[in-house]
Amino acid sequence: MRRKSSLSVEDIWPEYREWIEALEDIARFIVQSNPNVRRVLLFGSMARGTAGRRSDADVAIILKEDHRRPLDRIPEFLRYFIEAPMPVDVLVYTEDELAQMLREGRSFARHIAEEGRVLAEA
Repeated sequence: MRRKSSLSVEDIWPEYREWIEALEDIARFIVQSNPNVRRVLLFGSMARGTAGRRSDADVAIILKEDHRRPLDRIPEFLRYFIEAPMPVDVLVYTEDELAQMLREGRSFARHIAEEGRVLAEA
C-alpha cells in the first residue's frame, strides 16, 4: 500500500516561497496604485500548494466596479506581472460579477472564492 508523502511543496520546490513573495509584492503594488482594486487573490495549484516548477500562477483581481468587459480589463493588470518569476494568468472581475457567478453556481468562481489566497487587499 502506498503511503502519502509528507513532503511539502517547499521541500520539493525551494523557490516556491520566493515566488509567492514576488506575487505578494506585485499584488501590494497593484492595490496601492489602483483605488478601484479591492483584493488580489491567488488560486489554482499554487494556492493549493500542489504546483510544480512548470506551473503558472492563477491570479484573480477583484475590483469595486468597472463597466468594461472582463476580457478588456486584463491587459491593464497583466502588465504588472511581466517581471514575475513564473508565467501568470490574470482574471479581472468586479465584486458584483464574482457574486453573480457564485449565485449561478459557476465552478470556476467557486474555485476562486474557496481556494483563493489573498495576496493583497485594500
